[in-house]
Amino acid sequence: MLRATSKQMEDTLHTYPMIVRCHRAFIVNLEQVEHFVSKAGSMQLVMKHSHDTIPVSRSNVVAIKEKMKGIL
Repeated sequence: MLRATSKQMEDTLHTYPMIVRCHRAFIVNLEQVEHFVSKAGSMQLVMKHSHDTIPVSRSNVVAIKEKMKGIL
């Protein structure tokens, strides 16, 4: 069992550019994103294989879109 805060995990994984924090409760691998849905100022990432949606905080929308340009 690994016990760490999201911030600690984010700092540990900083060498992997595709693993980013998109919301205060979520860290995602952008290579596993199928597409994103943007509605009325909010954005959600739809994950491959499970089709679960992950919210993106308003402060991270621009950064996530920039990083996803090369993937999608």
